[in-house]
Amino acid sequence: MNYIKRNLILILILNSMSIPLVNAAFLSNGFLVTSHHIESNKNTKSCKCHIQIFYPEISNDDPVSVKINTTIHNFVEKYNLVCNKKLKTNNYKITYDLRTGSKKYFSVRWTAKSGDKLVRMDSLTFKIDDGNLVLPENIFSHLARNFMPELVKLSKNNLASDTSWQQFLDKIKESEIQYYIFESNWYVIFNPKPNSNKSLVDVRLPKYLIK
Repeated sequence: MNYIKRNLILILILNSMSIPLVNAAFLSNGFLVTSHHIESNKNTKSCKCHIQIFYPEISNDDPVSVKINTTIHNFVEKYNLVCNKKLKTNNYKITYDLRTGSKKYFSVRWTAKSGDKLVRMDSLTFKIDDGNLVLPENIFSHLARNFMPELVKLSKNNLASDTSWQQFLDKIKESEIQYYIFESNWYVIFNPKPNSNKSLVDVRLPKYLIK
């Protein structure tokens, strides 16, 4: 009994961590999650980048986990960061968290840091039943386009005051804007442009913007 209790406590602790241990397993959204990481070097004439990125591999009895893992792996392989040209060497560590979503969706959110400085966040949100990515039209109400001033306000100056709905969607495609679900609430991330003085914003979306 003590052995079982110890393992349950360990799973709960690992599930709450935002920086997963390599090859540590925990339960989330009905999946068994194992953490992995890759490292890469990207060198240019102006600077050198060393990137360490952690990512989850999920498993259960449903073949949908294979589809999700493929999407995650492809995302990690293509993960792109712009080097800070003021520094000769850039060392980035990208960790992830995979928390409780909802009955229909769950998200993986990555946090990129250079030393202690937060550089950007990225996310992938999946449909649990088929493993497809959740698109903006799956989330936002058709009336959301009428509330662009509210979205601009939420961005804390990351969006220009005259940003249109189409421009907002284009920024999602370009990964400047991200979204994810946590405990049935939707959040939006506004990533500042590289080397700008603006701060990253991670904020909950008002319910009137959601379907």
